[in-house]
Amino acid sequence: IFDNCFWGDEYYSIRLARMSINGLIQATAGDVHPPLYYIWVKVLYRLLGDTSVIYHFSGFFPYALMIVTAYDWGKKRLGLIATIVMITMSSLMPIAVTENVEVRMYSLAAFFVYVSYISLYEIINYNKPGGWSIFCIASLGAAYSHYYALISVAFFYVVLIFLSIKMQEYRCKASMACTVTVVGYLPWFFKLLSAFQRNSNNWWLNGIPT
Repeated sequence: IFDNCFWGDEYYSIRLARMSINGLIQATAGDVHPPLYYIWVKVLYRLLGDTSVIYHFSGFFPYALMIVTAYDWGKKRLGLIATIVMITMSSLMPIAVTENVEVRMYSLAAFFVYVSYISLYEIINYNKPGGWSIFCIASLGAAYSHYYALISVAFFYVVLIFLSIKMQEYRCKASMACTVTVVGYLPWFFKLLSAFQRNSNNWWLNGIPT
């Protein structure tokens, strides 16, 4: 986190963060990622300074927050062993060691997917009113961070739909949660479609090895 070395995609993140909000959104709309992470980097460097540590911190902070949340929530709901396994895998796997300090959106997306999951767990097992709000906010955070995160939380909504079909007391809240999330993502939805169409015609990973 204290080095002054960035590879190409990290530099792209920094370059976008230094743009105006409107310029940032237009630039990433022409690329393959949603804008939330770049806005997060912009807020951080404006508040804390234009330094390499702050840029790396943009990846480290969501990871650290996920670990604290995992320990606090997981120990209470799933037990200490499950919590230790989750924290270990999220911290010491080779890809995690790299991505958790990169100036990229992966740790932020992972944090939002994780919070969406634990909110869904709370909804299914305890039907807490606050869980629904957190679920919608975290899901939108995931969807605006990375498209793979969008796909991940979409499966959580499939679970909600099946739950609402099976249990009538969930029907109204599940419908409302789905509606709020769809409306919240509509401003970016058409940019997502154009990005998919543009990149499917010119995708760099176009060969399947024999």
